Amino acid sequence: LCQAAATASLRCSINLLSRNLPAPINMSCSRCSLRLFSGVSVYLMSFPSQPHITAEVYTNSPFEEDNVRPNSENGDPLKLTCRNQCHGERWLIDANSGVVNLHG
Repeated sequence: LCQAAATASLRCSINLLSRNLPAPINMSCSRCSLRLFSGVSVYLMSFPSQPHITAEVYTNSPFEEDNVRPNSENGDPLKLTCRNQCHGERWLIDANSGVVNLHG
């Protein structure tokens, strides 16, 4: 639960009994800065599962529907990218495609 996704260390902890919770975060495409998620307050940040990923964020918050589209390389409506298709065949949002293990 770190606000800075690109830090070298993603280790941190939060005392949930404290009233000092992190501020909600926004997530954007790293290439065109198009907003993909806004005001996400419930999330889990994890180490990347693949070398080309900086960090993985798991949330049940809704994405910005007007700013995402299915990845044109694979056409799967559950593998989403920014509407500008900045990342080619890679997708930025996995909407329960079954590829990403969401259950640990």
